Amino acid sequence: MNVGLDVRVIDQIGLANPLAAHTARLDDGRIGHDKNLFPDWAVAEGPFLKEYPYIPTYLNEDWVAQAEVALKCPATEAMLTSVRGEMGPRRFLSNLLHSWEFTKYRIDRVPLYELARCGLTPPPPKVAPYTGLPATGP
Repeated sequence: MNVGLDVRVIDQIGLANPLAAHTARLDDGRIGHDKNLFPDWAVAEGPFLKEYPYIPTYLNEDWVAQAEVALKCPATEAMLTSVRGEMGPRRFLSNLLHSWEFTKYRIDRVPLYELARCGLTPPPPKVAPYTGLPATGP
């Protein structure tokens, strides 16, 4: 509330971020604070460099890449445009018409599951899957 309307707030709980607000509620969470979007989504959504060493080591490059593709889901794009698009008579009427649909819309926190839900193809993995075998190198 202390920043201007031209400032984008990164909020994983969902109070100020429409993407986080459209995740499923966590059981027994405090009302209004009962959502938690993984930080991979914030990196995927932002104008950041999305690979090591530019992202923290606790983030997974594959999750960031998957979230970036998942953000292209047409229903997610429509929901985000309803909030972030320029408000005019057409946007107002569209939001009014689709308000029930947008209110019920939920994304999955896990980017790979969101890709499956939306029917999008996952990007090729950047990180080799764990096999339990020792790494062999040249």
